[in-house]
Amino acid sequence: MRISLFLLVYFLFLGTSSGQGVRFYAKSDASKILQNSYVTVEFVLENGEGRSFKAPNFDGFTIISGPSRSSSFSSVNGAISKSMSFGYTLRPGKSGKLVIDRAQIISGNQRLYSDPIIIEVVQGSEKEISEQEEIFVQATLSDSLAY
Repeated sequence: MRISLFLLVYFLFLGTSSGQGVRFYAKSDASKILQNSYVTVEFVLENGEGRSFKAPNFDGFTIISGPSRSSSFSSVNGAISKSMSFGYTLRPGKSGKLVIDRAQIISGNQRLYSDPIIIEVVQGSEKEISEQEEIFVQATLSDSLAY
């Protein structure tokens, strides 16, 4: 009886935590930017308890703000997910392809590394970056019709 109770508790715990591997990655809001603009870079840890975060060297960039830290926790029908992130706003110092090295964090007894990010910095106007033209939209409210 005692063994079956132990196995039941073990499998219940295993069922709520299975399928949620720890993941650490880097992302940016753009892969190609103008020389006088900014890029936001985030290092995200999913489904793990992180400690000892070590940011990469941002060679070729000036740190405008950061690190800003955020975290989230979600529990839906017994499925628990959580994440924490470290964000930076950067300004490039030169044009060309700049590499943001990998960051590292410790989760549990594991040292995790993010992948490097390549940001292409170009000189020129916004028109060269964006292939879509800007469109002006004006909305007018009606006081006689309601939906």
